[in-house]
Order: sequence, then C-alpha cells, then structure tokens
Amino acid sequence: MGVTGFAEKSHDVSLIGGFRYGEQLSDEAKDALREVGLAALHARGRLPAKFEELLTADGVGRLVGALAPSVDQIFEAMQAQAEEEQEAR
Repeated sequence: MGVTGFAEKSHDVSLIGGFRYGEQLSDEAKDALREVGLAALHARGRLPAKFEELLTADGVGRLVGALAPSVDQIFEAMQAQAEEEQEAR
C-alpha cells in the first residue's frame, strides 16, 4: 500500500516545523508562551509540584495540551492577517 511509516513521518515533519517556528520567536515571545501554558496548567490543577517534572515526556505533553488553544488562536490570527494582505494586493 505504501503507507508504512506515514504517521511517523507526518509526526516528525510536525515536530520539525514546531522547532523551526520556536527558533524564530524572540525570547520575550517564548517567555509569554511559557507563561500562558503554565497559567493554563495551574488553572486546570495540572501544574506539577516540581518544575523538573515539566521536562519529562508527560510534562511536555501536559504543556502542549495546555497551549493548544492559544496556539490555535495564534495561527487563526496569522491566517486572517495573511488573507487580509492577499486581498490588499
């Protein structure tokens, strides 16, 4: 069928894209995203007792889940801006 490894490859491409996006953010933007994620975890009662726990796979998963709504909003705003720029041309 030719689909072996498709999910893994898609996952890897997404990770690479995320890292590239993150590398382009200023330190202030990175700090702001972390603060949003940590505040969301705290509000959900999922903030770990020790910061080091956020550095585990489970901790990163928690933070990603907490950030997902904010990231969706960022991407929606970026798309709207791109569409406005396209219409202005």
